[in-house]
Amino acid sequence: MTALVLSSNEIDAMAKKAAKGAGMPWGLASDAGRVARWLADHGLPGPELLVDLLDWRDGRSHVEVAPPDVGLAWADHPLALDPVVVGTVCADLAGRLAEGRVELGRVRQPLLLGFALSVVAARTATALVGRWDDSALGVAADHATGQGSLFATEANVIVEPGHLNGDRLTAPAEGWTVDPSAWARLEAYAHRTYAPDTEASRLRGAGAGLIDD
Repeated sequence: MTALVLSSNEIDAMAKKAAKGAGMPWGLASDAGRVARWLADHGLPGPELLVDLLDWRDGRSHVEVAPPDVGLAWADHPLALDPVVVGTVCADLAGRLAEGRVELGRVRQPLLLGFALSVVAARTATALVGRWDDSALGVAADHATGQGSLFATEANVIVEPGHLNGDRLTAPAEGWTVDPSAWARLEAYAHRTYAPDTEASRLRGAGAGLIDD
């Protein structure tokens, strides 16, 4: 199946609608759109990772996937956490991350934290490194770097100030390619946000086809 080539705006818009369809409130859904776009802008599979997250959290309550408090230290929390929610807390407490090492705990698709780390880096003028398993993601105000595979379904994440001397992550030269099956799953979530047809709307849509000439 041929990969789709999409604009970053299209990725942002679809990811936002899909996240809303999966049950996120609009504020978090907007963040989810920016998360997917940021990854795509750095040559990483944002839509694909986001749809895995949405599949995982679909049907779960917010309490199950959100941090239990705003302490930025959830290493002892027994459940995996939603990186979009975790990222929102990190952005709100940017100064705390810039001060020193923080153990965020177990996070689903930790690479989705990249956008939040970029927000913190910009707000505090502090480069950050997120580490999990054998991977590391370095984020500064104007660039991002990576070491290791970066991909993990779930992993314990540590964030600390510092620069990462890794491979530069850059936008693709010829557009953002997205796996069609992942895009179709995002569309299915987005479809949940559409108002169902009423009898009146169906009649309006039918138009002159209902008129007997």
